[in-house]
Amino acid sequence: MLRIALLFIPLALAPLAGAQDIETVLVGGRVMDPETGLDAIRNVGIADGKIVAISEEPLEGGRTIDASGLVVAPGFIDLHAHGQDEVSRKLQLADGVTTALELELGIFPMDTWLEKQKGKSVIHYGATVGHLGARLK
Repeated sequence: MLRIALLFIPLALAPLAGAQDIETVLVGGRVMDPETGLDAIRNVGIADGKIVAISEEPLEGGRTIDASGLVVAPGFIDLHAHGQDEVSRKLQLADGVTTALELELGIFPMDTWLEKQKGKSVIHYGATVGHLGARLK
């Protein structure tokens, strides 16, 4: 069974950190980066919340996390998320979703919905304006 570890930070290939201090090193995880097509066992260095190094060679850092047997990947975007509430978002986050968008039915009225979301979401969110609600109004 494949276990997945998700990093909720951009997974862009980065050069070796050089002078930058690496705070956390993920060691030996299967790094999957859809943007570049990378799918290989690598060590990942993180500093200031950003990936600063992806390397086959060992990396030095303040904290080391053994990621062997795990997948290290960027967060996922859910384009069809009806669950636009705090509980649903916590469940989505557990599945690796970092952005949930309601693009089918939409939300109406949008300004009221957006106000209710402020400061309550553990992931990014968004929606289209719901034509059904607007037509009923």
